[in-house]
Amino acid sequence: VYGELEGISFDYGIMEKTTEKVYVVPCECGWSDVGSWESLYELRATYRDDDQNLTDGETILIGCDHSFISAHGERLVACLGLKNCLVVDTPEALLVADLDRSQDIRKIVDKLKRNGKENLL
Repeated sequence: VYGELEGISFDYGIMEKTTEKVYVVPCECGWSDVGSWESLYELRATYRDDDQNLTDGETILIGCDHSFISAHGERLVACLGLKNCLVVDTPEALLVADLDRSQDIRKIVDKLKRNGKENLL
């Protein structure tokens, strides 16, 4: 069901359509807008290794720094000499990008949709 939902903000999707009174309770709980892979990389800073790499899944990194490697396919992801890279491996697809350009991934998403490849999203 989640994959079929329209990608809109909470403000627009809920708050602008609310006709009842809404009450807000202020709190000091921190907030991070995890809208990109780079945001997630920054949010999980305490989980990075000495070379500032963040890994998830079965990985081997040699000579890499400031990279985010997420391996959720059925294979090992080995990286050699990567700098500031994003690698996301799933059973359906592999994404390799400059971590600083992770916001531009929506361009890939748009192209996949135009080409009828929504099953990869």
